[in-house]
Amino acid sequence: MILHLDGPVFSIPNYDDTVTPFARWKRGNDHVDQHTPVESVVIYDVWVVSRYQLIRSLEKMISAILRMHPYLRKSVYSVFCDDKACSVYTIVLNPDVDHDPAAEAVAYHFEESVKYHGGMPYGHNGISVCEFDDGSAYGGGCVFELDPDWDGFAV
Repeated sequence: MILHLDGPVFSIPNYDDTVTPFARWKRGNDHVDQHTPVESVVIYDVWVVSRYQLIRSLEKMISAILRMHPYLRKSVYSVFCDDKACSVYTIVLNPDVDHDPAAEAVAYHFEESVKYHGGMPYGHNGISVCEFDDGSAYGGGCVFELDPDWDGFAV
């Protein structure tokens, strides 16, 4: 299922029964990630994809896209979160974008958005900005990368 959004107000459907007894035991009921049948979200022509279709990951990425200036947002083709690697993000730039000025601006803006999603300190295990490669969510060669940053994150 692909969810097309046309504004900042959105709701992502979830599976109520996708939380396995093992996951509840391992992480506790309050910390189990909710999954969604939504495979990808398209907002302002930007594709947003979570490897395991986690609602929390999709919400963080959508929030970051919504907070971008429209000019900067036009340079982004897709955003992918590798949930298995704990918040590793790949941002693919549109094919007609000059990578030099856009890549760094997009990466730092995205980092600030996901680090403080919902007012809570958070972090990431790396952000890669890549050139467009035939519509792949992973893109082609990386043109800019940010190292993992968990400053201020409290468990």
